[in-house]
Amino acid sequence: MMGGITVLDSFTSESLDTALAAARRRYVDANPASAAWAARAVEVLPGGNTRSVLHFDPFPFRVASADAQCLVDVDGHRYVDLLGNYTAGLLGHSPEPVRAAAHAAIDGGWALGAVHPNEVRLAELIVGRFPSIEQVRFTNSGTEANLMALAVATNHTGRTNVLVFDGGYHGGVITFGAAREVNVPHDWIVSTYNDISAVDSVFAAQQSLGITPDLTTLGKDLAGGFTFGAFGGRRDLMAAFDTSSGGRLGHAGTFNNNVVSMAAGVAALTEVLTPEVLVTTNARGERLRSELHGTFARHGVPMCVSGSGSLMNVHGVSGPITSVDDLHSADDRCKELFFFDSLHAGFYLARRGFIALSIEITDDDVDAFVEFVDQWAATITSRVRTLM
Repeated sequence: MMGGITVLDSFTSESLDTALAAARRRYVDANPASAAWAARAVEVLPGGNTRSVLHFDPFPFRVASADAQCLVDVDGHRYVDLLGNYTAGLLGHSPEPVRAAAHAAIDGGWALGAVHPNEVRLAELIVGRFPSIEQVRFTNSGTEANLMALAVATNHTGRTNVLVFDGGYHGGVITFGAAREVNVPHDWIVSTYNDISAVDSVFAAQQSLGITPDLTTLGKDLAGGFTFGAFGGRRDLMAAFDTSSGGRLGHAGTFNNNVVSMAAGVAALTEVLTPEVLVTTNARGERLRSELHGTFARHGVPMCVSGSGSLMNVHGVSGPITSVDDLHSADDRCKELFFFDSLHAGFYLARRGFIALSIEITDDDVDAFVEFVDQWAATITSRVRTLM
C-alpha cells in the first residue's frame, strides 16, 4: 500500500493494457523461430499442441534442448526452468543415475510385451515408502491411476458418488472449475474447497480425518520424468485384479510396465530422491515463496504467492488465498505481465503463475529470481505510468 491506495489500483485499465501489449510485442520480436514453428503446428495440431496447459498467447516458445535446471529454445534463449514440468520434472533435466538407467534399459530391448524384473523392484520400493500401499499396479499417467483407483472403489463399495472440490485437478478428464472441462461421466459431488461445513454436510457429518487411505494414487516425478502413474492400497482391495483369488477386474495398458519408466523409477528412488534431497528442495521452496510474497507486499504490488514446499503459485491479487473464490477479483493482466517479463529476464514459470522447483534449482538461482522480482516490483509502477 502507498498512501492507503494499492499501487496498481492507480493505473488506468488502458495503461496496463498498453504495458502488456508492449511486453507481448517484445516477446514476438524476440522469438521468430518459435513463431514459425507455431504457424506450422496449428496446421496439423488443434491449438498447435497436444497438451493444452502448455499453450499461451500469442504462442509458446518451443524448446530445442534442456540440461540440468535450464531450457534452451529454438531462438537460442536460455531459461532457468522454475516450472519443473508442472511437478513431473522434480529431478531436473539431467540426473545421471536416471539417464544411465534409461539408456541401459533401452540397450536391453524396450517393447518386450512381457513382465520383467524392474517392475518388481519398483513396486517393492513404492510399497516400502508408502505405508498405505500394500500392493501396487502401474499406469502411464496420474490420470490413468486416478481412473483405475475410482474403478476399484466403485467396484468394492457398489456406490457411484465421488466427492471432489471446486478448482481441483486430478488429471486430464477429472478436473473441476476449468473452462475446458472434459470429464469422465462419474456421479461427481462438487464441494467447496477449504469449507469444512460444506464437507461435513456432504459426509452427513461423519468423521473422515485421521484415517489411513484405502487407496493411494501416484504420478509425475517418481519415474524420474518419464511417463508414469501408479495406484495401490490395501491388499484385499487390490485383490480385485488377482484372478487366482477370485478377482474379476482387468487392467490393460500396453506400456504400463514399459522398461524405461520402470528402470528410471528404480534409479530415482534408490539413487536420487533421498529424504535429505527432498527436505532441502522443500526448504528452498519455502524460502522463495516467503521472499516473493514479502517483495510484492513491500513494493505495494497487489500480488501474492500461495503454496507449500517446492510448489507455489503467483496470483494477481493481494491475498490471502483460501479458496478459488478469493481469485475472482484478481487482475490477470498483472500476472501475464509478470510472466512475460520473467521470460525476458530468463526465468520460466507457468503462464498461470505456477512454480515447481526441481532438485537441480540452486540457491543462486533462487537468489537471482528474487533479485529480478524485487527490481520488477520496484519499477512496474513507473513503467506503466509512463504509458498513461
